[in-house]
Amino acid sequence: MRISAIASRAPQRPEPVRDLQEVSLGDRFQHELQRRRDHPVSDHGNARLADLPRTTPGSPVRRRGSAVTGRAGALLRGGLVLLTAIAAVQGAWMYLSPRSFYDNVPTVSASGPFSRHLMSDVGGLNLAIAAVLGCAAVWLERRLARVALAAYLVYAVPHLLFHLTHLTGLSAGGTAFLVTGLSLLPALSLALLLLTAWPGAGVRVWRTDPADPRQQ
Repeated sequence: MRISAIASRAPQRPEPVRDLQEVSLGDRFQHELQRRRDHPVSDHGNARLADLPRTTPGSPVRRRGSAVTGRAGALLRGGLVLLTAIAAVQGAWMYLSPRSFYDNVPTVSASGPFSRHLMSDVGGLNLAIAAVLGCAAVWLERRLARVALAAYLVYAVPHLLFHLTHLTGLSAGGTAFLVTGLSLLPALSLALLLLTAWPGAGVRVWRTDPADPRQQ
């Protein structure tokens, strides 16, 4: 009787191999990370692992962002918006109406004959710089802001140097206005670039695990 019951019992199916394959490399890494965090001393005395965020397999890992916040962030955004507006207006004017820009900006018409191709290309480049500066102003991400401001400096500094060596044909007032205006733009860009590295600038932390009390 007992032998017949054992024989009639259905054999247990082995665990499908596909279920084991569904455990991704990221899940295994997070599981190992959690294990080492719970037992930091066993990992060669590395107590720093106790400071890592608590995760579970399949849950997103908390990432520390680098957005500039606080007063530094407000100043940075204001400066980026100003540079974006200047580059966008200049670029749109040059691209959409290159002849008007050439005729109404004295320093441009005094530099050589009109070229629609050249004016349109420079206008498009200004619009591209405005797009990057605008994105930096919206997100205030530290590295993006630095790249945008560095790119603007690469444009603004040679632009200033060219006009400093081609001041003929301008009045004293026109020369002062031109030099002052073109000097303020790279100076503002450099000041904003230094602001991204200011020690008092805040850093926003993006939270992916609201249940973790350490992220509150």
